[in-house]
Amino acid sequence: MIFDKNHSNDYLGGFFLLVFWMFLSLKRMVNELWEGKKKSAIINLLFTIVTMGLVIFGSVQYFFIHK
Repeated sequence: MIFDKNHSNDYLGGFFLLVFWMFLSLKRMVNELWEGKKKSAIINLLFTIVTMGLVIFGSVQYFFIHK
């Protein structure tokens, strides 16, 4: 999605990128827990929480503020 005059494409592209990153961090967290790497799993959990907060903030901003 390219930056253009229609900004909804930009928001949707960023949203899908963050959702993909969130699921990737969750997958890595589970794999690291199975391998016994608790510190790395906690870091990935923190990344997931931060990304989830950004997704929630962005979706609220997109649906309620930009209408």
